Amino acid sequence: MPTRRDLLRSAALVPAAALPLSLASIDAALAQAVDLLKLFVPAAPGGGWDQTARTIEQVLRATGAVKGVQITNVGGAGGAVGLPQFLNQWKGQGNALMVAGIVIAGGGPATAALLGNQVAAGISGYGEFAEQVKAGKLRVIAISADKRQEDITAPTLKEEGIDVELFNWRGVFAPPGVNDAQRKAMIALMEKMTATPQWAEACKMRDWTQITLLGDDYKSFLDAETARIEGILKELGLA
Repeated sequence: MPTRRDLLRSAALVPAAALPLSLASIDAALAQAVDLLKLFVPAAPGGGWDQTARTIEQVLRATGAVKGVQITNVGGAGGAVGLPQFLNQWKGQGNALMVAGIVIAGGGPATAALLGNQVAAGISGYGEFAEQVKAGKLRVIAISADKRQEDITAPTLKEEGIDVELFNWRGVFAPPGVNDAQRKAMIALMEKMTATPQWAEACKMRDWTQITLLGDDYKSFLDAETARIEGILKELGLA
């Protein structure tokens, strides 16, 4: 689910706890509840996608919404290694969700490369760099928000003369081949989770402001984002 505050800051990636599937009520999904949720993360541990998966795990366990959560990390090539595996090997698994988002470079490896002086600068979600920034080991050069953020001491890219706004988001996606009852159960689970005080507290702790998008609303958002990014890439000669 994209979050308002993180949509306004260059860096903070936002958990988009939603599915591009038909929205169903919780009551309609009770007949096929998800007991063991399997979360697939096409990235190494430590990055934003992994943070989102583990936050979902913590909240679901704390609320007793599921009996267990299993997280699988498959890193490499900005998600390009893990994605085909999820589409092919996890096909039809009605208790599985993949965590992904607009940004594909891993936050863990990016931080390690910066701290090891292997690169001069990096781009990622602020939440992935925040700890090192607070420790004085990294410095924020600019953010891609539309305005300055009160808790980040850095100008916007627009202030620096670069006409760019980039809003980050994360989402969860079901694998292909799931049936309608399984879709409804997973959507209901995410709907229920994002309405809990435990999720609200987790978002507050991570500086995430949630905007929950489910079903067709989320699909419309993804369609618009895809068209927007494709337009930018074509303008840059990269697509």
